[in-house]
Amino acid sequence: MNQTISSKLTFDKKLSMQQIMDLFEISKNYEGSIYFVCKNRVVEPERLSKLVSFMLTLEDCSDLKIMIEGPEVQAIMQKINECCAGSYVSEDKMDFVVHSNHKIKL
Repeated sequence: MNQTISSKLTFDKKLSMQQIMDLFEISKNYEGSIYFVCKNRVVEPERLSKLVSFMLTLEDCSDLKIMIEGPEVQAIMQKINECCAGSYVSEDKMDFVVHSNHKIKL
């Protein structure tokens, strides 16, 4: 069953190149979609160059919203949180979870 989940991380320092590479590996091997959003910029990390340039241009203390669509979203969010450990100071726990078989009126 496909789900959508969102979480926001507030960083106090930039991610290391190893952390960015780990994020790329997580997103490349995931069957769903992962999006990183910061200040009206959205990147879907299907290409390493896009992800690296996006992450390196984030300012310190930036809020990064992570959106995941697909199966096993909570497990992928946990992997991303573990990958970024030590670089962020706070996290909003799963802003929303939507199951694809539910209809939502906006």
